[in-house]
Amino acid sequence: MKLPSIRHTLIDASRAFRRFPFVLMSAGVATISALILIDNEGSSSPTNLFNILFAGILGIPLLIALALSAEKRRWGTNASFLVQVIGVLLLAVYAWSVPTDLSDAPSIHFLRLLMIAVALHLFVAVAPFAGLGELNGFWHYNKSLLLRILTAALYSMVLYAGLAVALAALNQLFGMDIPAKRYGELWVLISGLFTTWFFLGGIPQQLDELEASTEYSKGIRIFAQYILFPLVL
Repeated sequence: MKLPSIRHTLIDASRAFRRFPFVLMSAGVATISALILIDNEGSSSPTNLFNILFAGILGIPLLIALALSAEKRRWGTNASFLVQVIGVLLLAVYAWSVPTDLSDAPSIHFLRLLMIAVALHLFVAVAPFAGLGELNGFWHYNKSLLLRILTAALYSMVLYAGLAVALAALNQLFGMDIPAKRYGELWVLISGLFTTWFFLGGIPQQLDELEASTEYSKGIRIFAQYILFPLVL
């Protein structure tokens, strides 16, 4: 298997940014908010950072679904931009509904975040092919998403483990004072930006061609037949 070069990786990253600028901006905003909160070890006073963080987290799946839906239906650049701006406005409305003092707020706000996040991730899985009747394309699209998610998770864990060991070595071997919160900030940085960016780079570009695809991984077929199918039953 040929390993990707640095040049090829940079090209994929640049292509992903041009394709999903709103998604990466949402991920960046959420990551920065989380880093500030961790660095300050939370907040003893009301802050808008939680509002921004929650909206940024939800913005990643919402804006992916909107961008892919516009791309699949060939709405054009202007229409795609407009629908994603509408998505950003909806996120702003949601952020406004989140209380700034979460320590005294009802737990329903956290439950609502969880439910909306699950719904939006499912929305990503169905939105581009909803109502089009392209079942084969729908299958290959979701197969690609699943494999990319698993690959991104693996890469992120390996990257975090390596950098965390490097921080621990600096702390133990060279006497550098590395606060424990730096490990949490490192994980947020990797999962918020690297994982999202890497995942976006692997989303199929030609969604129209998936319907005609006949490639089926043997591992995926065995997984579906002998694991997923019995679980459904």
